[in-house]
Amino acid sequence: MRGCFIATFVFGLILNSLYIPAQTAFNYDPSGNVVTSSNVAVISPPALAFTPRFALAEPNGVLSVCAPITGVGPFTYQWLFNGAGIAGATNDSFAVPISSGAALSFAPGGGWVTATQSVFSVGSSVPDGIAGLPCYLQGAWHKEMTPSGYTFQTVYAQPGTFSVQVVGTSPAGDARLVVLLDGSAVISVLFPGSSGGSTNATYSLNVPTGPHTIVLLNSGTDWLILGALTFYPYVWSALGNYQLVAANSAGSVTTAVINVSFDSDHNGLPDAWELAYFGHLGVDPNADADRDGISNYIEYLDGSNPTNAASFMPRLNLSSQGNGSVSASPLQARYDLNQTV
Repeated sequence: MRGCFIATFVFGLILNSLYIPAQTAFNYDPSGNVVTSSNVAVISPPALAFTPRFALAEPNGVLSVCAPITGVGPFTYQWLFNGAGIAGATNDSFAVPISSGAALSFAPGGGWVTATQSVFSVGSSVPDGIAGLPCYLQGAWHKEMTPSGYTFQTVYAQPGTFSVQVVGTSPAGDARLVVLLDGSAVISVLFPGSSGGSTNATYSLNVPTGPHTIVLLNSGTDWLILGALTFYPYVWSALGNYQLVAANSAGSVTTAVINVSFDSDHNGLPDAWELAYFGHLGVDPNADADRDGISNYIEYLDGSNPTNAASFMPRLNLSSQGNGSVSASPLQARYDLNQTV
């Protein structure tokens, strides 16, 4: 069966029928004579066919990912995300909702305390642990309380914004808010202690589609107080590596990793695929980088290496003339290189 979705990602598997070989089981009496015999079906663990390594995620688009598995059921299933089991994902298909485009906003809720965490993965909900961390972003005088500032690892499904609210600063010393986007300082605001410490201001930056790291630091001497941190539209945490574990009474099999990523340059190729094989985005999908007669786009669909001319998957085109006929066995949409047909 194959799952598809509109506005959701659906991952599915295909089960193919098999001929089940049989062995004869014998029962003997104490003298070694055969008493009964019966045929017993031999069931093997599930087996894998082709599994795609990369899948393309388009916001509000369509994605179909299949993990072809052969074997004899009944089967049990468990989907994995980045190596860990997904709670409740124990069917042969798994759907994940795409970001609704709403804003996600939260704030550190602790007071004059020492941070126990500084790095957060921001998905579609408030990160765990943020409520108890200090709202005071400390400068040099009390740097040990927030020694690394705050780091947020995010994925934007479409171009958006990030904003940070500052609701107070120290009247005793200068504070400077610095916001880094992927290692580059895009916001730097000085709050002089001579200003009296009264402020309520919000600072925003534009964030392009894709994965990003946003860091909040205070490079001044004294503290500033953080208010709301807002991601718009909220990031979608379901990009990453998926696998399916299928099992029957004879054993189990785990699919290869299926990486789901966005297509930020809109060329029909997943960003992760382009980076893995070419080291950059903007790859021409119609080009044939390894000159094997197969375009980059078809090699992505086939799961072959677009930089290795020996990795393509040949097609077989058959035609007949007159009243003759021709057939192929096995009949497949594509074949492995050097496969006998």
